[in-house]
Amino acid sequence: MNDLKKLIILSQNGDQEAYRIFLEAISHIVKKIVSVKVFNESHRDDICQEILMSIHHSLPTYSPERPVTPWVNCIIERRIIDYIRKYSKLKEREEEFQEDVTNPQDLTNTGIDSIEKLIINEQLSVLINKYLTEELKRPLLMAKIEGHQTKEVAETLGITESAARTRISRAMAKLKKVVK
Repeated sequence: MNDLKKLIILSQNGDQEAYRIFLEAISHIVKKIVSVKVFNESHRDDICQEILMSIHHSLPTYSPERPVTPWVNCIIERRIIDYIRKYSKLKEREEEFQEDVTNPQDLTNTGIDSIEKLIINEQLSVLINKYLTEELKRPLLMAKIEGHQTKEVAETLGITESAARTRISRAMAKLKKVVK
């Protein structure tokens, strides 16, 4: 990282070659982090571009007394958070337009927990498959996606209702932790 620090300082002083090398090095780091944190592959390139633009615009704010990595990571994290907020709002708007207005009961589900909102999102299936064991995955899918009651989940899986509730709760907690 010492090389990055030298490159960013030279870049701040107008060295275009150092800036080009700095951006190449940073772009690899950005792509690696975005590929882990953004599950929708079709959005990764756009987010990387936004992050690199933010780094470009924030270059004058970098203080040479401080390490480069936390400065870059802060910019990356903030742009990813902005993306999540923007994407969540877009998904909510799409869902609003798709709702059947003739059924007022559909409009009363606005108090759903944020993780339950993500279940509707296609990215959640990636999270579920990647981070949950079969023991936690099946009860969660049955209860939250297929809409089965806890009693039905328990009977289907051959476990007690209490065990089904515990598994669903653990799955939700694990997903919340991953999303944060």
